[in-house]
Amino acid sequence: MKFRNFEFPVDPEILIVSTGNRISANYGAYGQTIINDCGYKTTVINGEGEFFGENCLESFENLSAEMSEGGILHLPDDNAVFAYPEKLEKVFSDTENVIRYRFRFIINAREKISPAPKIIYSKGTNCLWDISNIYGINIDILVQLNPHIERPDRTIDINERIILW
Repeated sequence: MKFRNFEFPVDPEILIVSTGNRISANYGAYGQTIINDCGYKTTVINGEGEFFGENCLESFENLSAEMSEGGILHLPDDNAVFAYPEKLEKVFSDTENVIRYRFRFIINAREKISPAPKIIYSKGTNCLWDISNIYGINIDILVQLNPHIERPDRTIDINERIILW
């Protein structure tokens, strides 16, 4: 698993991806139940694991630094999504050189978890903004995945590699 520039030395032991619909139930005349579908809930990813070894505290601090802002979260099943970190907790253990951690990421309801990396090559006629619209990908994701492209509004050179997700 990887978030932004931090690669987990060992995948989390527990990983729960929760999503669903917002449903409201109202009661009408004669005991009738009226169900309203209010759209998608935000997707939440919770996880728990541990860092161990002499560098366990350093690993935790490196992850903590990466969780200062949103970024690409690569899940163990080779899917990736733009995620916003909500919390990171450190749980100390009685065992020396072991730090347990818990995290929670939030995903925009409109974002979809995508299969891992898709790469295309530029035909020299589009910029990242165009590609964002063509593929329906958040421009922030494209900019983060393609740091070699200096400006999202510049036409990309022919055969330049573009990572979509």
